[in-house]
Formats: sequence, C-alpha cells, structure tokens
Amino acid sequence: MRWRALNATRPGAEFLVAETIYDVAIIGGGPAGYTAAIRGAEYGLKVALIEKADKLGGTCLHVGCIPTKALLFNAEIWDHVKHAADFGIAGIGTPTLDWAAVSSARTPSSPSTSRASNS
Repeated sequence: MRWRALNATRPGAEFLVAETIYDVAIIGGGPAGYTAAIRGAEYGLKVALIEKADKLGGTCLHVGCIPTKALLFNAEIWDHVKHAADFGIAGIGTPTLDWAAVSSARTPSSPSTSRASNS
C-alpha cells in the first residue's frame, strides 16, 4: 500500500492517507477473517485484511485446534506401535520418540497461510 502526506488545516500539521480506498476492511486473519476476505473479493469488493501476525490462519491453525489434533494423532499412533504385538504385528522392537519430528509435524507449512497476498 502506498501512502501520501496530506496537509492539515493548521500550518505545519500533516498526516498520512492511504492512496488506496477499500470497500471493506476485515480485522483478523483467522478462519472467519480470511474466509470473509475471500467472499468479499468474490463479490467484486476491494478488500483490506488486517492481521497483526506475520501469517494468516489465527490461533486455531497455528497454536490451538490444528496443532492439538496433530499431537493427539501422534499419541494414538504411539499407543498403537507400543501395542503392535497385541494386534499380531511382530518385530517392531522398542519404539523411540523423536520429539523434534513430532513438533515439526504439528506446525502448518501450507504456503497459502504462510504469506500474505499483495494483490
């Protein structure tokens, strides 16, 4: 977005004004915010999406619901592997946990949520 200085009525006073005028401004790039921004654009509106974080997705995607579900899934797999012999699967040995791999698996890496569009 480009800004230009606009002189106020008082001498020496000036403030910045955006050169782009938007039809709608949406605050928050979480699931509702970016969905609303997409829908607004589909209707032909010029949309500004305002997000304080450096990536879209909000709390649910980055630290809440989705990472928690990923950890629960890992725990379920861990439990199955530990009891593989109970399911007739032999030769597994002693399983070990690689916490770094578990942690990276729960971090979203979708390019659509890791960068903002400048269009």
